[in-house]
Amino acid sequence: MVSIIRSKMVWILAALSFALVGCEPAVEAVDFTNPNALVIDVRTLDEWNGAHLETAVRIDWQNIRQGVASIGVKKDQPIYIYCQSGNRAGKAEKMLLDQGYTNVYNMGGLQDAIRLTGVRAVR
Repeated sequence: MVSIIRSKMVWILAALSFALVGCEPAVEAVDFTNPNALVIDVRTLDEWNGAHLETAVRIDWQNIRQGVASIGVKKDQPIYIYCQSGNRAGKAEKMLLDQGYTNVYNMGGLQDAIRLTGVRAVR
């Protein structure tokens, strides 16, 4: 009985943590293979040098607004963002949505991005 209660408590805590962090579930309905999309890696330079999507550009999540503006991205262009776990990508996604970008999606971590886009990782 105690293990059942613990199991339910762990599930409830995980659900609450998910809600508090502000992450959204993976968006499987989005076509992450769109060739017109901008793919952004918001990880550090060291992480980028370890491996990154072949088609990605690197912009630190803290500089996402300026970085996207300097590239000249249209407000309705699809933007797919990833990091290591999805946390920094979620923060960057929120910043861009707050700036009026309408097609911004958090792909989660690098492995998620590889799976969703079908693009290989390079060093």
